[in-house]
Amino acid sequence: MHYYSADRQAAARRRGARALLLDQRGYVAEASTANVVAYYSDRGLVTPCHENVLPGVSLAVVGELADELDLALTEEDLTPDEFSAADEALLVSTSICALPIARINGAPVGTGQPGKTYRRVLDAWSKQVGLDVAAKVAEQLAPVLGHRMPQDAAASELLAGGRKGKKGGSGFYRHPD
Repeated sequence: MHYYSADRQAAARRRGARALLLDQRGYVAEASTANVVAYYSDRGLVTPCHENVLPGVSLAVVGELADELDLALTEEDLTPDEFSAADEALLVSTSICALPIARINGAPVGTGQPGKTYRRVLDAWSKQVGLDVAAKVAEQLAPVLGHRMPQDAAASELLAGGRKGKKGGSGFYRHPD
């Protein structure tokens, strides 16, 4: 099945869903416009074998960040059930950097919320590029998603005033060093 058709079929089942594509042998390969990464607390980060996916610059960045964060990174063939059993799962691509996968076929991945490893990877990515990736993505998506992603006036004021939280040392609360 063509990736576009797969994404349309997934979105028809659940609004906003993306298709998880399999290789010819039935192992998890990638999403339509992103590489996928699983995180297992006992194994670290696991990506599909590079021979079976399109190379991704962002996946290479995840590899660099894994080294920096002292996270194991391996390539393995993962069945859909094995991938779904991950503690965390991510989409990685140039447009989104890293995005958590909260559900697969309606079932939560891990807790169903962005996890610590996702946050560590995204924070390291933000540090590497010199901007808050999550804030920038939210800023870019707000005009496109409109009512689905309302701007919070109070949060906008805090951001405009440079109050970006613990990371910047100037958030709403004072954080001891």
